[in-house]
Amino acid sequence: MLKLLIIFSFWTAITILVVLPLVLTFALGSFLAEKLELDGFGYYAFMIIFYLIILGLLAAI
Repeated sequence: MLKLLIIFSFWTAITILVVLPLVLTFALGSFLAEKLELDGFGYYAFMIIFYLIILGLLAAI
């Protein structure tokens, strides 16, 4: 039972730390980039910075 709990905790942590920021980045980041009319390199730079901001916010929690 303990082994199952450890595995579940591991995948929950992976989901929260990796998948959630990626989903937020592409959903909210794409919306904001469209509103700011970014294209090409600016779009990708914005998405990377936005991803780092979301990771920072999750780390602060």
